[in-house]
This record gives sequence, C-alpha cells and structure tokens, in this order.
Amino acid sequence: MKILQFAFDFNPKNTYLPGNFEDKNCIVYTGTHDNNTTNGWFYGKEIDDNTRNYILEYIGADNWDEFHWKFIRLAMASTSVLSIIPVQDVLGFSEEFRMNTPGESKKNWRWKLADKKLESCHSDRLFKLTKTFNRLPDGDKK
Repeated sequence: MKILQFAFDFNPKNTYLPGNFEDKNCIVYTGTHDNNTTNGWFYGKEIDDNTRNYILEYIGADNWDEFHWKFIRLAMASTSVLSIIPVQDVLGFSEEFRMNTPGESKKNWRWKLADKKLESCHSDRLFKLTKTFNRLPDGDKK
C-alpha cells in the first residue's frame, strides 16, 4: 500500500513518494478510510503552508486550485498496478466527510454517498485520467 498523504515529510527517499516506488506491484491511494479526505488534509490543519508548497513543487503545480484532482492525477500517473481513489476525493469533499478517525469511538462510519452526487463531469474526468495513464482494462483501450 502506498498512501500519498504519507509521502510529504520532506524526505526525498520517502517510500510513499511515487518517484520512489521500487516495485510497481503495489496499490496507491490518495488516502484511505482512516485518513482525512484529500482536501480536508491539504486545506486543513494537518499540514502547514510550507508542506503545501513542498507538495505543489513535487507535483509541478503552481496553485492550490482543485488540489484533489492534482492529487488524483499523481496517483493515476504513478507506476503502481492499481490506483484507488476514495469517492470523497473525486467529489472534492472537505474533512467533514471523513469516513473514520482511528481512536475515536463516535461519528465514524456515518457518511454515505447521496444519490446523484456523482455526475458525468466526475466520471468523464476520471475516464480521461484513466485513459491518459493507461489504466483501462485491456478490452477497453479504444
């Protein structure tokens, strides 16, 4: 498991950085059910502006706009055989939509995806990234 939110500790040899994946036989996640949402993590209090700027430098971005899509792109562009993106990240949700906080006994596992939240703009964008980074199943590479 390679979790991108664990990659940015200013250690250029951090094994969670996509450039350091030694074996592509791994799964990369933007975050998991136990992490904050990508936007909650990036825009929230878990990291500071210095870390945000370090992340943007690593991914080659010049602004904070739509960070969740930049992070999704980083996961999709990695050499891992599989990329898993929580739906809260696809939708760009903040920390209030976090699934679980380890060590807390209340307010966990309550979030559910509401009907019609995923729209064609989301699937179209995911499909484009999936195709760009050659992640389509073999029968669908048209």
